[in-house]
Amino acid sequence: MRQLKILVYGDMDLNIMDGSAVWLTSMASMLAINKSVKTDILLKAKEQNTRLTGSISNFENVTLIDPFTTFPTMSFDNANRINVTEALARMEALDKQNSYHLIIIRGFALVKEMMKHPNLMQKTIPYITDFNHDPQTISDEERTDLRRIYNQFPNMFLQTEATRAIFSELMDVDGKKSSDSFSNDSRTACHSGLS
Repeated sequence: MRQLKILVYGDMDLNIMDGSAVWLTSMASMLAINKSVKTDILLKAKEQNTRLTGSISNFENVTLIDPFTTFPTMSFDNANRINVTEALARMEALDKQNSYHLIIIRGFALVKEMMKHPNLMQKTIPYITDFNHDPQTISDEERTDLRRIYNQFPNMFLQTEATRAIFSELMDVDGKKSSDSFSNDSRTACHSGLS
């Protein structure tokens, strides 16, 4: 049986319980259901408690990757957590080692940094929530960044159908990037356009 290899990185600290961290552990739990899916979770921070990671560390097909001990020769600015540039360097190293089929990332700053890594972009689905949803107050710079993300990534996740509609309005697009689709559930999977 062929195994699908997925790397997941969210630019959030799993030592802190918040909605973003819960999203990441929920994504890992969902992917773990299918035994032919092998999921690696690159952590942003050193594990200091297991409130969130404990729920996913026991899955046979999910591996938590410490960003410091796994990469002892890579530099970092903060000894407790990595920044987006450091995360991308580690993701590139992991991809060279594991040849992932899919990479899922979350965080607007991370997604913008990912655009400097075209070799990873084509297999990456970004999930962004942290953008200005108001067409009247969104800055030209943020709108340009969102347009680049939409144009350069083959697929993307958005949180809800309402968020997809807002994004489509901000970008003046219909959200259909191709005819293929993975799922109709806009919260957990992705149309090959906006979800």
